[in-house]
This record gives sequence, C-alpha cells and structure tokens, in this order.
Amino acid sequence: RDSPNSDNHAPQDGGAVHATGHGVATELILVNSTISGNEARSAGGGMNNGGDLSITGSVFRDNYASFSNGGGVFQQNGGQTTITSSLFDSNEASNNGGGIFVTAGGVTIIDSTITGGKAEDGPGVYVAGGGATVTISGTTITDNGVTNSGGGVMVDAGVVDIVNSTI
Repeated sequence: RDSPNSDNHAPQDGGAVHATGHGVATELILVNSTISGNEARSAGGGMNNGGDLSITGSVFRDNYASFSNGGGVFQQNGGQTTITSSLFDSNEASNNGGGIFVTAGGVTIIDSTITGGKAEDGPGVYVAGGGATVTISGTTITDNGVTNSGGGVMVDAGVVDIVNSTI
C-alpha cells in the first residue's frame, strides 16, 4: 500500500514483482502504488502474476519486457486480476502486450487508462489464451504504438467484453 517499486531488473520474469504461486494459491493487493522503470528479460516487465491480484489507484509506467510479452503485467496460470482506477503508461514489450498480456485466467479492467504502450501486437492489451476472459469497462485505451496488429486491444484467443470504454 502506498509504495513505489522502481528501477528493478529481473533476468527472467517479473521486473518488480513475480507472484506465480506454482500451484499454490497466491493473492497480491496493490493500492495507491507505483511500479515504474522495471525490466524483465522475459515476461512481465512490471509484474508477472499467476495468482489473484487486485490493483487499485496505482500506476504502471515505463516498464519493459525485453525479450517477451507483457510490459506492464503478464497474467498467467489462471489467476484472477482486477484493475480499478489505475494508469498504465508507456509500458513496452518486445513481442506482445505492451500494457497487459493475458494468457490464462480472468482480468477485469475498470475505470482505468492504458496509454503510450508499445509492442509488435496489442500494445494496450493482448489476450492470447483460449481460457482467458477479459472485461474492460469504463476504460480508455489510447495512443498505443503497434508494429503489426491491434493498436488498442488484440484478441488472439479467449473472450473479451468491452463496455462503456474508449479505444
């Protein structure tokens, strides 16, 4: 709560935070926190998450997944993530999902902004897993830079509902 986590470097996953659980239930709560300037060589420049995650009133800025996906957050292993009233700004992935990359589980994004992301595909949000479900509500996804496809949201597999949002 109310804590910065900045300028960290991970040789694999999760530049600032790596919470996958590896078969054990994990829960992480971020409130009014900043995750910025972090880098992971693999997935999740800011955070790699596989458990349950709640992000409220927080900022993910200038995080980088240098050889993989999910510049801001990489969601895997079937966890449930809820992002509320938060900002994802200028996060980058060398492959896909500059802001948020979802390969499994559920992600709900409410009243948030995802902007300035960069990636080959889906620099705002990239949904890749057939079992992934994403709900985007009251959210603005804008000014993201893409090399190939899906400037705001890219759905490769999974289910995505977008309600009362601006893309």
